[in-house]
Amino acid sequence: MDGASKNYYCKDNMQWPCQPGKQYYGRGPLQISWNYNYGPAGMDIGFDGLRNPEKVAQDATVSFKTTLWFWMKNFGVNPGSNDLSC
Repeated sequence: MDGASKNYYCKDNMQWPCQPGKQYYGRGPLQISWNYNYGPAGMDIGFDGLRNPEKVAQDATVSFKTTLWFWMKNFGVNPGSNDLSC
């Protein structure tokens, strides 16, 4: 991979810093991308998303947990989108 694409999906972020040699491109059924998603997803789910982003592609349980995490964090605020009480 060339130098220009090496840091793709990596934004400067003091809370969720990119790790050397790691890539934060889309993985999983509802693909998460970027270091600022892998970091908090890993923290909430229980894996090191910044140091081991490839786990989303390697572990089916982690993959689906990140999908649910992403959905709830980004779309779960809409009334009715996650309301299963009907």
